[in-house]
Amino acid sequence: MHLATESSVARCARADRVVLASFMLAGVVGVLKGLTPTLRSDFESRGAVLDEWLDIARRCWTGSAGPYEGRFYRLEEPIYCRPVPVRAPPVLIGGMSRRALERAGRSADGWLAQFSMEDLSEEVVGEGVDALRAASAGKGKGNFRVAVRVTGAQRRLDELGRRLGPLAAAGATEVIVDVDWDRDDGPARAFETLRAAVA
Repeated sequence: MHLATESSVARCARADRVVLASFMLAGVVGVLKGLTPTLRSDFESRGAVLDEWLDIARRCWTGSAGPYEGRFYRLEEPIYCRPVPVRAPPVLIGGMSRRALERAGRSADGWLAQFSMEDLSEEVVGEGVDALRAASAGKGKGNFRVAVRVTGAQRRLDELGRRLGPLAAAGATEVIVDVDWDRDDGPARAFETLRAAVA
């Protein structure tokens, strides 16, 4: 979702009402300099833009936000978010850099890590979880959601299944994988294979 649109905040609220599974919002600062004009900031300020946008979003999820005067965003009039979410959507910050991990620990509910099957590392996940905890020290935060996105796993599900235990031990709370859409049973096969691995 584009950070700068008020409607994206409302879509999150509606999604929370209609999605049967758990809904989460993942925010990523990004590394492509060409995209920052759409974020109303320069490249160096993109993290601060995300922080401010999340502040506004969280206010909206209580039912309304504004007036608001920030460095990057200004709401002269209140905006109303209806329906109010049943619960505030959990926010996960994506990224593999030290700054992304610090931001996730400081201002989010968790971390969205990205790996390919080739570079999947339980050690890196564990180090990331340690960085989350260090960044949140003294802020009263307890458990974090740690979603590990693994690309290229759709044809290596048995191998990934054997690594779910070590990933959980490192601090991963959920794994997101691609499925084989070329097979009619691709999504069901992925679900059953990974479920059996942790049964």
